[in-house]
Parts: sequence; C-alpha cells; structure tokens
Amino acid sequence: MTTPQEMQAAVSKALLEAEKQLLPAKLKVTQENANAVIGEITRLYGVGSPAIYNSETYYAAFKSLYRTLDWEIPPAKLVAERQNESIATAPSAIESENAWAAKVKAADAREAKKAADVASIARAKQLIAQYNPTSRNGYDARERMDAQASWGAALDRAIAEKVNLRDWVEILAAAIQKRYRDREKASEKM
Repeated sequence: MTTPQEMQAAVSKALLEAEKQLLPAKLKVTQENANAVIGEITRLYGVGSPAIYNSETYYAAFKSLYRTLDWEIPPAKLVAERQNESIATAPSAIESENAWAAKVKAADAREAKKAADVASIARAKQLIAQYNPTSRNGYDARERMDAQASWGAALDRAIAEKVNLRDWVEILAAAIQKRYRDREKASEKM
C-alpha cells in the first residue's frame, strides 16, 4: 500500500466492516465521532500503526467509546444501561391511596348495580308469573300464557341488551296494570 488512495481505500474498507459488526446499531457520521475513534486508535496503537487497516481495531474503539459516541441507532447495551440509570419514580402514598379508593368505589358500584339487577330480574319474573287475567268464565289461560311468554322474551332481551333493569321493571309493572285495566274495560262493554 504505497499510494495514498490505496491507503484511504483500505481504511474505508476496515471502517465499513467494523460498522457492519455493530448492526443493528448505527453511528452518526460526525466529525466528533471520527475524531474520537481516531484518537482512541492512536492512543492504543500509536501514530502510523498498521492497525488502522484492520476492522477489529475500529470495532474495539467503538466498543470502548460506545457511551461517548453519537448514535443514530444506539446499541442495545447502551439503551439498557440508560434505562437502568434512570431514576425510578414511585407514586406518592396519597396518589396510591386515591387510586385504590377509586378502584374500591368502582367495584362497590358494580356490585351494587349487579345486586340491583338481580333484584329487578326477580321482581320482573314475579310480576310475570302473577299475571292472571280473568274472563267471564274464570281465568283466561290462553291470554296468560301468551302474555307471560311475550314478557318473558322481552325480559331476556332486556338482560341481553343490558338495559337499565330497574326502569324496565317499572315499565313492565305499568304495562301489566294497563293490560288489567284494558281487559276490565273490554269486559264491561260486553
């Protein structure tokens, strides 16, 4: 390697091979990085050393300077070290207590709604089962079965659609009372 162009090509080749060894990490191309790497190689091997033509020389310099070099994509070791160096922040006791209290309130509200829904379903089933329409000849079994089947299906749909069951039961009670009144008016007309 006598010509400067050949020497420069050999140095460039060694540098590219060393950068391939760093992948997936990638150095930024800056003058500061170049000065730091050349300074490290000169410190280790001296000026004019043939070590500058070896990719292992550059790789060793990258490894020893990895914390001070400027990276486009930092190496995994540097990322892990930076994460471990950061100060862990813990929430204050008041914040933790407030968060816990909010979770407890939400759980209590869910339990109360669930209990109210169970009670509403039981009341709806009781109202449906107690529906006993009468006609001139006594109980109207066919009307009772049809109405109970219709209201039972409506209750199942309301449960599946997760509507407000407390309001739904009040509407059902009103509908049953209206059905009794309508049947009474119809029987008076006869």
